[in-house]
Amino acid sequence: MKFGKNYSYLEILQYLLNLQQKYPDKVTVESIGMTFDMRSIPMLIFGAGKKNIVVTGGVHGRESINPIVLIQMAEDYITKKESVFKNKGCIYMIPLLNPDGYEISRMDHALWKNNANGVDINRNFPSKTFEEKWEDDKPGSEAETKALMKIFYRVNPDGYLDFHSRGKSIFYYRSQMNDAYNAKQLKIAKALATSTGYTLEEPDHEIDASDSGGNTVHFFSEYFEKPALTIETVAEEERFPLDVRLQRETYNEIKDTLRVFLKTI
Repeated sequence: MKFGKNYSYLEILQYLLNLQQKYPDKVTVESIGMTFDMRSIPMLIFGAGKKNIVVTGGVHGRESINPIVLIQMAEDYITKKESVFKNKGCIYMIPLLNPDGYEISRMDHALWKNNANGVDINRNFPSKTFEEKWEDDKPGSEAETKALMKIFYRVNPDGYLDFHSRGKSIFYYRSQMNDAYNAKQLKIAKALATSTGYTLEEPDHEIDASDSGGNTVHFFSEYFEKPALTIETVAEEERFPLDVRLQRETYNEIKDTLRVFLKTI
């Protein structure tokens, strides 16, 4: 993808379909669900090997940099850098889990994080950390949440990476998991920190005092007991809407994360 452009959802979807048409033996694009506003949620499948990982971006509507960067990372593998991943693993990448929120944010609500129902998907997953935020707030209620959960159960991946913004940091600690699990998480997080230059978030930063749980990584950690980390791209001081010039900077920082993750899980 060309960096420095504000892509619409339809442009992203068409780009992915073009990739599949051009490289049918290297990538598959499929829809994993439909949103409230009837947008298809696309997933790319590429790579081969003993390990499977799931990668997501665009969980929050306003976090517009990561979907573009993740697609470029996938394209690197598909077109130019296959030797880097050869026989390492199969990657199930959902670059834009929340296309409704992405379009709402892109068009006229720069701070919009939620989906079209006004629900923060990253607080909607069933886990021990989930807290009800209003009457009848139920985990797993949203189409996007259900779609990702189905992929987890279908793939039974060896690990999961969720890309968010902001902070240039890595969340790895899980208060609901045991010491052995968190020790492995820390080892992986250190390798990712070395690769990206990002900092490690302290364990007590896992959930802010004013926040609720039910994150993507909480669900995966608790139900699958395998590595699950959140990578926060873009500096904390950046403001929404995120400048498209951050696409290239972010790419240069995280372009090796899939390789490092597959190597360390």
